[in-house]
Amino acid sequence: MGLDFVENSDEEGNGVMIDKVAASSHADATGLLRAGYHLIFVNGKPVHGLSFDEAIEPIVEAEGKVQLTFFTGEAEYFYGEWKPEEDWLEQFRQKIMSGSAPEDEEQ
Repeated sequence: MGLDFVENSDEEGNGVMIDKVAASSHADATGLLRAGYHLIFVNGKPVHGLSFDEAIEPIVEAEGKVQLTFFTGEAEYFYGEWKPEEDWLEQFRQKIMSGSAPEDEEQ
């Protein structure tokens, strides 16, 4: 896959983010992924706020292609005071699963 993940600290709300995008990997070739992006869904399953092992498990267990959804801002804006409402996140997840989510969805 070409991605190395690292667990966020407790202060950052847990969850995992990209630590490194391997050079010459498919992830690197797309130019879409960068270190610091927070993994929030794997194949539509919420993984935000989970421990490292719990968040990575759906990737490891998946057969074939895996759809990863990332939050590209700072952890404090997803896990902190300004985090999105759970209802909004669920609606966003449903849009992703239906294939109708725009690239830059506004809250």
